[in-house]
Amino acid sequence: MLTDNELDRLRLDQEDWLPDRCTLEKYVEPEWDDKTGTYQGGWEPYATDQECRIASLSNSTIDRVAVFGEESVSLEIHTLTLPWNRADLRREHRVTITQSEDPSLVGSKFLVRSVSSNSYHTARRVIVERLVTSEEEEES
Repeated sequence: MLTDNELDRLRLDQEDWLPDRCTLEKYVEPEWDDKTGTYQGGWEPYATDQECRIASLSNSTIDRVAVFGEESVSLEIHTLTLPWNRADLRREHRVTITQSEDPSLVGSKFLVRSVSSNSYHTARRVIVERLVTSEEEEES
């Protein structure tokens, strides 16, 4: 069994390995605002400049490729790592990478598919997915 000090040290070690930054968003159903004459809602950020790390889990057995209309798209699966105490992330929330060691990831949007939970959390690990069009693949 880990002591509190050992667990704290492991958590600090994990935080040293979060080189990227992201924005966490949740979807709020749009509602009509009589004052502005517009709909308010949609994707709303609840955490900005969040430390994180994004890592691809993609390989030929995980990626899914499909054709929608005349465009080929692939679904890439990634692991997002956040500080251990980031407990408000939920399935169907969205993550946008705002800063990364890999410039090709900046601006990428990922949809949360599952959030880990277990004893001795040293980091919060999240399975996310990104839909990539054939046009986006050609640009990278």
